[in-house]
Amino acid sequence: MHQTLDDLLARALGTWEEVAEDCNLSARALYNLRHGKVRRPRRATVAALAQALRVPPRVVLAAILAKVPHAD
Repeated sequence: MHQTLDDLLARALGTWEEVAEDCNLSARALYNLRHGKVRRPRRATVAALAQALRVPPRVVLAAILAKVPHAD
């Protein structure tokens, strides 16, 4: 099972609001990512989160997509 973005944010230094600010994201944008409301996150967003969370971009992307509901 993949980690969720909330799992990664829990290990981050600071609050998720501070991480959003560091990545130049709005709190709403990060909320949408955390809650599976973004099916195709922008590459720049994934890269910024990866840098802020100190993990590879593929880990961030997997964490975001783990929350996206899949149509069967």
